[in-house]
Amino acid sequence: QSDKKFMMQSIQKCKIIYIADRIIPNGNAGGVRVNYISRLFDYLGYKTTVISFNNDKKFVGLKNIEYLEIPMKFGYLFFFYKYFLAGFFSIFLAHKSITINKKFDISLIIYSTNIFFVLPIFCYAKLFNIKIYFDVVENFHSGRYKLGIFSPKFLLFKLLFKYIYSSGDGILGISQEIVKFFKRRGVKTILLPPLFEFDKEHLKEKKLNLGVNLIYSGSPFGKEDLNLMIRALAGLSLDSRKHLVFNLSGVSKQVFIDFCDKNDIDFADISPMINFYDWLSVEDLYKLYDKSHFLFFLRKDNLANRSNFPMKLIEMLSFGIPPILSNVGDYGNIIKHQINGFIIPENDLRNAIKYLEIISKMKNQEYTLMQMKAFELGNKYDYRTYGKFNKQEILSFLN
Repeated sequence: QSDKKFMMQSIQKCKIIYIADRIIPNGNAGGVRVNYISRLFDYLGYKTTVISFNNDKKFVGLKNIEYLEIPMKFGYLFFFYKYFLAGFFSIFLAHKSITINKKFDISLIIYSTNIFFVLPIFCYAKLFNIKIYFDVVENFHSGRYKLGIFSPKFLLFKLLFKYIYSSGDGILGISQEIVKFFKRRGVKTILLPPLFEFDKEHLKEKKLNLGVNLIYSGSPFGKEDLNLMIRALAGLSLDSRKHLVFNLSGVSKQVFIDFCDKNDIDFADISPMINFYDWLSVEDLYKLYDKSHFLFFLRKDNLANRSNFPMKLIEMLSFGIPPILSNVGDYGNIIKHQINGFIIPENDLRNAIKYLEIISKMKNQEYTLMQMKAFELGNKYDYRTYGKFNKQEILSFLN
């Protein structure tokens, strides 16, 4: 009891400054992560400041959290600004906050995969003897880059990942793969998966009578095994095709057609089953979630995909949307096959078709039970639930 009291007193003297080159509140998965991980710190009792880009001038956030904005620059200067100058602007904002809060023990947490953003902040922390942690969400592999292992971008990322991240005071890893890597290097590490905010209002009753809506949100042209996903749709029986629709949000129809042409896939054959949506506002995206029955994405089992943990999965579980996904990484491991979703073995076209056929014939009662189980699983990743059950571990790690 006295240890807990001491720890709570020490938390009240601590301030976390969470710096990210991501756009909050809704700048893709990165912006969503910043939004809810910062809420976790506030829930645990830390005085919290977020320094990031912002794409919503009406965004208020939590009243206890201080939000400082890295100004957005557009046009041809944006690339140069974002990659080379934004880190220095972040230092200016952080130093201003630190100066005002001198009575607190300061910890910086950096979320970025850009060495030019991280390096000046890292040097600043070392110069002023400030604790610095890294929120690590990716471990890119050479296949992502055109020049492979000779790509300057790949080499710079590996320099950041292996040496700069390892030189801080600790790692908050999004997956077990990342946690294991840094623990082997002797770095203090803790698991911190994607978190969200769960609300039973999002759990809507859905019928399958008018057909089954699959959904994918984001860009499927990098991490996803899009070739396998399309061939699974193309392999469905005529009867199943009548009952399935695949909604792609944030995907260009022309880029998708070009992908099909490049991979000898007949787009005309599958086009009746696919709906394309541009990048949607959060409100419109949530409306699409409300009518979606299953999240569908398949991945290859490689280092990058094992290291990652898609935010879209947790977000859609919060709407009671069960996934159909590959048995890859932590996200493949948390799904119980045919209980709260479907697991497809890697590169297994036969099983991908099999389970799409099964869901096309699923009864309403079966789906409702799976929907409830998916929501129950996802609720473990509500930032408040996660904070409640992992409080002591996180506090010990940061103190």
